[in-house]
Amino acid sequence: MKSYDVCESCGEEAEDTIHALWECQVLKEIWWEMEICRRNLFTRFTCFRDLLTGIFQATEPNQAESFAYVAWGIWTKRNTARMGQTSTPYQKIYAEAMDRLQEFHSVQLEQPQSAQSVEQTRWCPPPAPLLKVNFDGALFMESFKAGIGVVIRDSAGNVIGAMSERISLPKTVEDVEALACRRAMEFALEIGLHQVVLEGDSATVLNSNKGGLPCMAPYGNIIEDSIILASQFSHCSF
Repeated sequence: MKSYDVCESCGEEAEDTIHALWECQVLKEIWWEMEICRRNLFTRFTCFRDLLTGIFQATEPNQAESFAYVAWGIWTKRNTARMGQTSTPYQKIYAEAMDRLQEFHSVQLEQPQSAQSVEQTRWCPPPAPLLKVNFDGALFMESFKAGIGVVIRDSAGNVIGAMSERISLPKTVEDVEALACRRAMEFALEIGLHQVVLEGDSATVLNSNKGGLPCMAPYGNIIEDSIILASQFSHCSF
């Protein structure tokens, strides 16, 4: 990260990574909520790496995770504010970070289901003049590859465009679906479409693309790209 002349939050000091995430006076109230940070709140660290070294060596349970979630919240607020978008107030960052951490832990504790019922779905046409963009991803474990497919139809079911491509094998199925969704929007823009409805198999990925709170999943950066792409359409829904 480059250093800016003056921090936009406090308006007093030059901004670099350690200032933007730790030393800015505006952030002291947030870090005060964490006991391990409270003890070091007025320590001047030479760089953010030195700060992380102390945090990740802490013996208190979940302190490193808590620190990471709070830092993510601070960084997300900084970036959304720079883009002129509505961001989480400073006084709510810690509480939201802890809610997300608790949600993450609850998901890890859930027992996987041995089998899921498969529901048959039928393709439903979009209302004119919208075009429906269907996307899907597939894993080819034997070749360490994944496939992305996109089909675009109008309200009469006529195919407007289609594409497929192979990519390197991502870590999870959700990663593939997120990449497929992003590629579908790129393809729609490439062929000059402006009003689209996107449809895929992963409700989690589709809901994340609707915006709102930042996506904290490993594929969150892909979702951020997709949200930016969605803003380039005159109509884009999921």
